[in-house]
Amino acid sequence: MNWSQALPLITISITRGLHLDPIYQFKIVIDIPPYQCYRNGFNGVPGYKIQVGRNSLIEVPLKVLQDVHTEAMQNNAMIYNHYVFQYCYPNLYNNKPCYVHTVGKIFTNSTVASQISRTEYQIF
Repeated sequence: MNWSQALPLITISITRGLHLDPIYQFKIVIDIPPYQCYRNGFNGVPGYKIQVGRNSLIEVPLKVLQDVHTEAMQNNAMIYNHYVFQYCYPNLYNNKPCYVHTVGKIFTNSTVASQISRTEYQIF
């Protein structure tokens, strides 16, 4: 599945209040596009605001989703994992490694990927 096929699935499936991972208390979608992401130098690009802890929020721009999706599609196995995220966004990974799982859960909740292990997601 290329990005132009994945994007509509993501924007339709990921809604306010969605628990991205029902096993955990957090990973809750607080805001959706056209929410503008400004943290980490994102400069107002559209994306998601996700609660990842009691007092902790992250912003996940659509551009981040596109970049990691594209990178995962370029490897032969079409696998998304922490290596892909770290390659695309090393500073985000070092500051907040929960981005990896959050992005994976966005992909699985929108049927763009399936979780195949604790740390890896198969992109369709």
